[in-house]
Amino acid sequence: MLSARPGRVALDLPIDLPRTGVAPDELRGLPAYAALRAEIGHAVRSAAATREFI
Repeated sequence: MLSARPGRVALDLPIDLPRTGVAPDELRGLPAYAALRAEIGHAVRSAAATREFI
């Protein structure tokens, strides 16, 4: 995620999910996907509340 102007990297998450050989529906069912989605969602909601990120 980027911070508000000037844009800087504010959240950098390593993504350790398979890039090939997995159907999108199967990927969305992985616990690691759910954890990343929850973490990103929390960061976005927190940022929106504080207007910290774009």
